[in-house]
Amino acid sequence: MKSGLILQWLITLLNGYNRELLIVIERLYHPTEQYFVGITEIRNNHNLTTADLLGLTQDNKDGILAVQFLSSQLIAGTSHLMSAAQNALNAYHGEYMISRSLNVEIILYASAQRQISVAFEKFGLADNLERVALVIIGTDPQLVETNLNSIIERVGTPLSTPFAPSDERILHILEYFDIGSPELSALTSKKDIQSRYQALTRCVCSRVSLVAVDS
Repeated sequence: MKSGLILQWLITLLNGYNRELLIVIERLYHPTEQYFVGITEIRNNHNLTTADLLGLTQDNKDGILAVQFLSSQLIAGTSHLMSAAQNALNAYHGEYMISRSLNVEIILYASAQRQISVAFEKFGLADNLERVALVIIGTDPQLVETNLNSIIERVGTPLSTPFAPSDERILHILEYFDIGSPELSALTSKKDIQSRYQALTRCVCSRVSLVAVDS
């Protein structure tokens, strides 16, 4: 392969890799219609208040069903929020929503319980948050990506690795979701942080899905 082609291949690879890291866009399951979820974690460089952030969720374009900010401290990776979005969409179409809006339903499922006040206490916005999670559900992937990027520009910068594993994050998530060592050990015997975090994410996603079972 010529050097110019190698350089172009590397640029293409890195560009795709960076996009994948900064924002995640996945198709949600529905038997007859198309829905997509966009997820990212943003550093609140502009120190936006709760009111400021909520204001950004109000100007929804046609084809955007939900725009929801969350505190990112208890988010166990993008899979956690994808599971919350999928379950919220299922509840929306199945007419068994706990709340009156898809936005609120996302937080309820992310929190893995049915009390709206508790969900917002733990996963909702507060002033002076350094980082926030953002979830957008829409009918077109380009529209979802455009809205993600538009909001990101107003808030700050997307983190290169959204919801990165750390001992502190894992501890907080274990405590909130009441996940014990035996449950985690049943999924992995490895002690490195990445393996523990992946196992933790699986535990959290199972709890997210249980909210629908209790509906």
